[in-house]
Amino acid sequence: MKSHPLLKVEEQIEHMRNNGVQFEIMHADEAADYLRRNNNYYRLRSYRHGFERVSDGPSKGRYVNLDFAANSKVEAQ
Repeated sequence: MKSHPLLKVEEQIEHMRNNGVQFEIMHADEAADYLRRNNNYYRLRSYRHGFERVSDGPSKGRYVNLDFAANSKVEAQ
């Protein structure tokens, strides 16, 4: 298993943004509070495989219309 560096909450938000996660329904500051309270960024990441990604072009690999709020709701179930 590949080891990943631990990221601060702000770095986690930036990493998600770089991968196409949006913060429109749940804004970045709310997402940061959620991550601080629940301390589960890596568990949230495990759900990423269930969301559509761009298959080609300059945005290849980025999520398609994924808001952090949707991912956090899946994790809460």
